[in-house]
Amino acid sequence: MDRAIGEYRQAIRLKPDYAFAHGNWGFALEAKGEKQAALVEYQKASELDSGNEKFRTAYERLSKELKQ
Repeated sequence: MDRAIGEYRQAIRLKPDYAFAHGNWGFALEAKGEKQAALVEYQKASELDSGNEKFRTAYERLSKELKQ
């Protein structure tokens, strides 16, 4: 998981508006238990690719979970 996180971080450095990298970085962060950081990445991915239901759903689900 750490390697994946590093790869997504590098991809975002090279292309900050790459929604796929932000969203999948979010999934990797969440898998490691870093839920607040994952939420930020899901939100960014959703903003960059508003048509991607996977990232929007992940953002909404985690946002609701963190509010409880």
